[in-house]
Amino acid sequence: MPDTPATTDAPASRNLVTQSRESAAQMRQDAASTRDTATELSAMVVAYAKQETIEPIKQLGRYVAFGLIGAIFMGLGGFFLALAAVRALQTELSAHLSHNLSWTPYVAGILVAGLGAALAVSRINKVPKRKDGRS
Repeated sequence: MPDTPATTDAPASRNLVTQSRESAAQMRQDAASTRDTATELSAMVVAYAKQETIEPIKQLGRYVAFGLIGAIFMGLGGFFLALAAVRALQTELSAHLSHNLSWTPYVAGILVAGLGAALAVSRINKVPKRKDGRS
């Protein structure tokens, strides 16, 4: 019997070759699937980072821009108010405020500007008050 060829092992070896080919194909498919998953994860992380950083920064930029525009207009308004006080005093009291007292309208203008600044600073709240009266 030792001279008989092993015919029963041939189908088993074919099965092993077929299984190894199928296993290799499965591994390639898993690798492609892993690559796709990694690519998708990378795209999701980038999209999330944009959503959570760039969009809020754009909104913050808009908020700051409107604040700066408002501050510029408020500053110009305060300047023109002080200038109006100076010009009003110079016009109305020019006969009385001549020579040594010609500086008094400018002091009045500085006082008007200082009062406006003090009023603005007094309105700044560090902690907003709640409706129930507690901080």
